[in-house]
Order: sequence, then structure tokens, then C-alpha cells
Amino acid sequence: MINLRGYQLRILYYLSLQDMTGYSLSKLLINESTGRNISNGTLIPALNKLISMGLIEFEINGRKKVYKITERGREYIENLKSLSLEIKSNVIKNSLSEDAPFLEVLSSRDDFYILKDVVDNHIDIIINIIRIIFRLKKNRIPEDDFIKSINELIDHYKKII
Repeated sequence: MINLRGYQLRILYYLSLQDMTGYSLSKLLINESTGRNISNGTLIPALNKLISMGLIEFEINGRKKVYKITERGREYIENLKSLSLEIKSNVIKNSLSEDAPFLEVLSSRDDFYILKDVVDNHIDIIINIIRIIFRLKKNRIPEDDFIKSINELIDHYKKII
């Protein structure tokens, strides 16, 4: 059983995006208690643990070690992503179920099951829409631009569905 924590998991995630040197990784990893980049004394043991588990490997490129994720490491990250999506999906479904009595008062029982089916079958789209709306709001996009972006997003998903 693979049990990764903190920096190990973050290193594996970053290496799933691209190959990197230890220096590049250290610049991405922040120690939450100090707010500074992690030290080699923290980074090297985490890298060695990932290597010993067969999740990453390295190549010597000139005088630098370039770390990259292995197939086993990529599978681990993909499993985490699937689990993450499943958890997000269940949170949305559960919150919908909690509101079930309220929804049934406003609509028919069939409407409720249609709504649940929509959530079950289109959770990826729903999560992406929420993610994009969050980014737009967080970046304080002006209201007109915000509405335009949302309409473009909806038009995009209408073509997919």
C-alpha cells in the first residue's frame, strides 16, 4: 500500500506535470510553517522515498539530476484524481439529496429524479462550470464580462451535450 504525505505527494503531482530538477522542485514547495522554500534536508529524503517506492526516477543531465514520474507514479496520481472527482461528485449529490424535501415541494417527484440524473451524468461539466465561475469571481471580472464568459461557457457545453 502506498501512503504518501505532504511533500511526497506534492512532488509526485508536480512531476506528473513535467520533469524537474531538485532545485526546480524546491522552488515550488513551500514550508507552511516558515513560508519559505523547503530545504534540501527536507527535499532529498522525500525524493529518495519516492524513488525507493518506484514512483519516480531520475536521469543525469550534465551535472543535474532530472526527476520524472514513472508509470506506477502516474497511475497513483490518476487514481487520486479519480477519487477526488468521485468525492466532489458525492458532495454535490449528497447536498442535492439533503435538499430533496425542498425540491419535491417545488416540483414533481419525476423532476427530482431527472435533476439527480443530470447531476450523475454531467458532474464533470458541473464541476468545471463551478471552477470557472469561481475564478471569474475571484479575479473580480466586471459583471458584463462575467455574464459574457458564462454565456460562452454555456454555449460551449450545449455543443458537447
